[in-house]
Parts: sequence; C-alpha cells; structure tokens
Amino acid sequence: MQPINICFVTDDKYAPYTGAAMYSVIKNLSPQTSVNFYIFDNNITEETKGKLKALVPASSSIIFVNVSSKLAELDKLQQTIPHITKTSYLKFFIADLLPKLDKIIYLDGDLIVTDDITPLWNTHLEDKLLAAVEDVGYTYWCKHNPELKLQFKCMNSGVMLINCQKWRETNLSAKLLACAKEHDKVGFGQDQPVLNYVCRDQIVFLPFYWNAQDTFFRDEIEIVDRPDIDLCHEAKNFPKIVHYTYVKKPWNYPFMRKADVFWEYYAESGLCPNAMLTKYKNLRPLIFSPVVAAKLREYEINTIQGRAYKFLIVIAFLRVNSTRILVLKNSVRIKERTKHASK
Repeated sequence: MQPINICFVTDDKYAPYTGAAMYSVIKNLSPQTSVNFYIFDNNITEETKGKLKALVPASSSIIFVNVSSKLAELDKLQQTIPHITKTSYLKFFIADLLPKLDKIIYLDGDLIVTDDITPLWNTHLEDKLLAAVEDVGYTYWCKHNPELKLQFKCMNSGVMLINCQKWRETNLSAKLLACAKEHDKVGFGQDQPVLNYVCRDQIVFLPFYWNAQDTFFRDEIEIVDRPDIDLCHEAKNFPKIVHYTYVKKPWNYPFMRKADVFWEYYAESGLCPNAMLTKYKNLRPLIFSPVVAAKLREYEINTIQGRAYKFLIVIAFLRVNSTRILVLKNSVRIKERTKHASK
C-alpha cells in the first residue's frame, strides 16, 4: 500500500499542538500503513523539529517544507480572524509546493484523529478538486447574511482531501489568491470562504464524523433544525476527527467539551510541558466529575452562569489544594519538631 500523504501548516508556537494531532494519526493507523508528513515550516526551531521527528516511526517520514517563497504573497492578504494567522492562506499553495504528489490530506493543527484515517485517504474524489465536511455553523451564518456570496453548502477547510493534480492543472492557486484579495466581497473567515467560493461545485462532501466541529458538541441552533440532525449526532457521539474550531482551544480551556480527547493524546505524545500536564491532571477529576459535567450542560459553557460556575469550581479546587498543602507543611513541621525534641 502506498503511504498516506498528510500536510500540516505550523509555526514554533503551535507546533506542540500540531504534534499532538500528528501523534493521534500515527496511534490510530493500522500497522501496515505508513504516512509521509509534510510540515509547512513557518520558522520552526531545530529543537522543535527534533521533537516532531521523534513522533514519527521508522516506517513513516516527516519532511519540513520551506514556504518562504510564498510568505511574501500573504502580506497582500487580509487577516480577518484575530486568532488565525495569515499562514492559513498557505493551504492555497499545497499542490504547487508539493509538485510530485497526486493527492494529499490537509489537517489543521487544532484537531485530534480518533480512528484510522485510511478510509478518508481512500475516498473517491470523482475528478473533483477536494473532499471535505460541511461546516454547518458557517453554512447557517452565510444563509442568515444574504449579502454574502456564499449562499450554498460550505465546507470546513480544516480537513481536506486534495486532488493535487487537478489543482495544478486548473491553476487553482492563482484563482484563490485573486479571490482572496477581494475578501470583503466573499465572506468572513480568511482562507475558508475563498476556498468555498472558488471551488463550489467541485467539492465531494464527506460524512460529518470526519470533521466533528465544536458546533456538533454544543447542540446550537445551527444543528437543531437541520433535517440531517441524526447524522450530526452520529458525528458528535462517534467522531473520527475531533476539531476544535472555536476560538477557545482545549490547551487553554480544559472545561470545553471534548477537551479530554485532546489531553489524552497530548499527554501521550510527550510534547506537553510537565507543569502544564500536572495542572491538568489535578483539575481533571473535578472538571469531569458527573455533578460538574451535569451543571455545565445545564448552564451551557458560554453563558454567564456557566462561566460563574466554572470560576467557583476553580476557586474551590484551589482552596482544597491549598488546605492540603498547608496540612502537609504542618505535618512535616511537626515531624521535624518531634525528631528534634527526641534528640
């Protein structure tokens, strides 16, 4: 079997989380399957590269791709989402920067693969440009903003199976770049609306479970009125890829839904700093206790009540642990005094 080609775009700051995503791919592969990882390198240090290389088994490979020739092009484009850098536009150039490949899977760095990715790789592209999962939240948002051009089913660009050969044949990179320069006429969302607008009618839509986005886990209005809500719930309950598409990420917000999935792989990857891991392990029993989870579901994460409840949980946890530390210190002091008195 030919190796699976997978591309990530990352910088040194985001690399540990990208590494967790890489590790999740490797862990869930069948033993006879290998992967060629192509990392679009935006100033990753040699030390960090060494850590990413250590994740990859001997049967697979990792190649760091120099993207400096394309970075100048990004200066001409808008950063429309504060928490997403302009490097997201590098997706436009994947086929050009990897000219020997016929197809590749692109993955964002803020996701975890929970199943064998081989069936996604084997998806028939039907001579179309790419395969991806609908972004139900984005589709809903565009539908309720009729001034936007994206009045059709939109895909999420964080998981894509790309037909590199057709991408090059149609000179798609140039078309995407030209469209991106008129971003305000297409839609808010950086690379994603551009890809949707230019590639419309050239997308194979995948089952939701190949890119279970935050929207699925929050049961928001974007889902509740959909005729395919059962398929949305299937993705929620049995995701093959969990994608943290919200502005909050599990490494900063361990209270968010499905954060435990990320932390399981992040911890196993060996990339998580010890202090950060210890803090999470201490919080985890409290955060994911049945009582707390039920309350968070009742209040919902983003409500004022939910935020207040989380704040009280942390304060209570810190007070409990401070008490434990104080008791431990006093116990040590008593033992030392007893030992001193016996002398």
